[in-house]
Amino acid sequence: MTTLTNWPDLKRPGWPPNPERDGLYALYVGGALMARHWSAVRQFYTSVPGWPRGMSPFEASAFDFAGEILTPTQITEMLAAERERCLAAFHEHGERAKLGWNGSSSDEEKQYWRGALNTFQECCDEIRNLGDTP
Repeated sequence: MTTLTNWPDLKRPGWPPNPERDGLYALYVGGALMARHWSAVRQFYTSVPGWPRGMSPFEASAFDFAGEILTPTQITEMLAAERERCLAAFHEHGERAKLGWNGSSSDEEKQYWRGALNTFQECCDEIRNLGDTP
Protein backbone atom coordinates (compact mmCIF):
# COMPACT_ATOMS: atom_id res chain seq x y z
CA MET A 1 0.00 0.00 0.00
CA THR A 2 1.28 3.47 -0.83
CA THR A 3 2.16 6.09 1.72
CA LEU A 4 0.12 8.54 -0.40
CA THR A 5 2.97 11.02 -0.40
CA ASN A 6 3.52 11.01 -4.15
CA TRP A 7 0.08 11.81 -5.58
CA PRO A 8 -0.06 15.26 -7.23
CA ASP A 9 -2.71 16.46 -4.74
CA LEU A 10 -2.28 14.74 -1.38
CA LYS A 11 -5.82 15.77 -0.40
CA ARG A 12 -7.14 13.80 -3.39
CA PRO A 13 -5.10 10.59 -3.66
CA GLY A 14 -5.97 8.61 -6.76
CA TRP A 15 -6.76 11.70 -8.83
CA PRO A 16 -4.44 12.73 -11.69
CA PRO A 17 -2.82 16.19 -11.73
CA ASN A 18 -5.27 17.51 -14.35
CA PRO A 19 -8.56 15.67 -13.79
CA GLU A 20 -10.36 18.03 -16.18
CA ARG A 21 -8.56 16.55 -19.21
CA ASP A 22 -7.99 13.06 -20.56
CA GLY A 23 -4.53 11.61 -20.14
CA LEU A 24 -2.43 8.51 -19.83
CA TYR A 25 -0.81 7.91 -16.44
CA ALA A 26 1.59 5.38 -14.96
CA LEU A 27 1.03 3.83 -11.54
CA TYR A 28 3.33 1.52 -9.60
CA VAL A 29 1.78 -1.78 -8.61
CA GLY A 30 4.09 -3.93 -6.51
CA GLY A 31 7.16 -2.39 -8.16
CA ALA A 32 5.81 -2.79 -11.70
CA LEU A 33 4.47 0.05 -13.85
CA MET A 34 0.85 -0.05 -14.98
CA ALA A 35 -0.61 2.34 -17.56
CA ARG A 36 -4.09 3.79 -17.03
CA HIS A 37 -6.07 6.17 -19.19
CA TRP A 38 -7.95 8.85 -17.25
CA SER A 39 -11.33 9.81 -18.68
CA ALA A 40 -12.19 13.38 -17.72
CA VAL A 41 -15.84 12.86 -18.66
CA ARG A 42 -16.26 9.70 -16.58
CA GLN A 43 -13.81 10.79 -13.83
CA PHE A 44 -12.49 7.25 -13.99
CA TYR A 45 -9.39 5.37 -15.10
CA THR A 46 -10.49 3.35 -18.09
CA SER A 47 -9.31 -0.10 -19.01
CA VAL A 48 -6.20 -0.68 -21.00
CA PRO A 49 -4.97 -4.01 -22.39
CA GLY A 50 -4.17 -6.46 -19.61
CA TRP A 51 -6.64 -5.00 -17.09
CA PRO A 52 -10.20 -6.35 -17.12
CA ARG A 53 -12.01 -3.17 -16.10
CA GLY A 54 -11.67 0.47 -15.23
CA MET A 55 -10.65 1.86 -11.86
CA SER A 56 -12.01 4.67 -9.67
CA PRO A 57 -9.72 7.27 -8.09
CA PHE A 58 -10.37 5.56 -4.76
CA GLU A 59 -9.09 2.24 -6.15
CA ALA A 60 -6.14 3.99 -7.81
CA SER A 61 -5.14 5.58 -4.49
CA ALA A 62 -3.93 2.16 -3.34
CA PHE A 63 -1.09 2.46 -5.85
CA ASP A 64 1.89 4.79 -6.13
CA PHE A 65 1.63 7.57 -8.72
CA ALA A 66 4.51 7.43 -11.23
CA GLY A 67 3.54 10.30 -13.55
CA GLU A 68 1.94 11.27 -16.81
CA ILE A 69 2.82 9.32 -19.94
CA LEU A 70 3.41 11.84 -22.72
CA THR A 71 2.69 11.23 -26.38
CA PRO A 72 5.34 12.04 -29.01
CA THR A 73 3.20 15.03 -30.07
CA GLN A 74 3.12 16.38 -26.50
CA ILE A 75 6.89 15.97 -26.20
CA THR A 76 7.43 17.78 -29.51
CA GLU A 77 5.16 20.63 -28.38
CA MET A 78 6.99 20.92 -25.06
CA LEU A 79 10.37 21.01 -26.80
CA ALA A 80 9.17 23.68 -29.24
CA ALA A 81 7.88 25.83 -26.36
CA GLU A 82 11.16 25.41 -24.45
CA ARG A 83 13.17 26.42 -27.52
CA GLU A 84 11.02 29.53 -27.92
CA ARG A 85 11.70 30.47 -24.29
CA CYS A 86 15.43 30.01 -24.89
CA LEU A 87 15.30 32.20 -27.99
CA ALA A 88 13.41 34.88 -26.05
CA ALA A 89 16.10 34.86 -23.36
CA PHE A 90 18.85 35.08 -25.97
CA HIS A 91 17.01 37.94 -27.68
CA GLU A 92 17.36 40.12 -24.58
CA HIS A 93 21.12 39.45 -24.45
CA GLY A 94 21.38 40.22 -28.16
CA GLU A 95 19.63 43.55 -27.69
CA ARG A 96 22.10 44.47 -24.94
CA ALA A 97 25.00 43.51 -27.21
CA LYS A 98 23.59 45.73 -29.98
CA LEU A 99 23.34 48.65 -27.55
CA GLY A 100 26.93 48.01 -26.45
CA TRP A 101 28.13 47.90 -30.05
CA ASN A 102 26.26 51.11 -30.94
CA GLY A 103 27.65 52.87 -27.88
CA SER A 104 31.23 51.73 -28.47
CA SER A 105 33.80 54.44 -28.82
CA SER A 106 36.80 52.36 -29.82
CA ASP A 107 37.57 49.69 -32.40
CA GLU A 108 38.43 47.26 -29.60
CA GLU A 109 35.01 47.74 -28.00
CA LYS A 110 33.26 47.36 -31.34
CA GLN A 111 35.22 44.16 -32.02
CA TYR A 112 34.20 42.78 -28.60
CA TRP A 113 30.52 43.54 -29.14
CA ARG A 114 30.64 42.21 -32.73
CA GLY A 115 31.95 38.90 -31.33
CA ALA A 116 29.16 38.84 -28.75
CA LEU A 117 26.56 39.51 -31.49
CA ASN A 118 28.01 36.75 -33.69
CA THR A 119 27.94 34.27 -30.80
CA PHE A 120 24.36 35.28 -29.98
CA GLN A 121 23.28 34.74 -33.59
CA GLU A 122 25.05 31.37 -33.87
CA CYS A 123 23.38 30.13 -30.67
CA CYS A 124 19.95 31.24 -31.90
CA ASP A 125 20.51 29.52 -35.26
CA GLU A 126 21.55 26.28 -33.54
CA ILE A 127 18.46 26.32 -31.32
CA ARG A 128 16.18 26.97 -34.31
CA ASN A 129 17.79 24.13 -36.27
CA LEU A 130 17.39 21.46 -33.57
CA GLY A 131 14.26 20.11 -35.27
CA ASP A 132 11.23 18.38 -33.79
CA THR A 133 12.85 15.24 -32.41
CA PRO A 134 13.99 15.07 -28.79
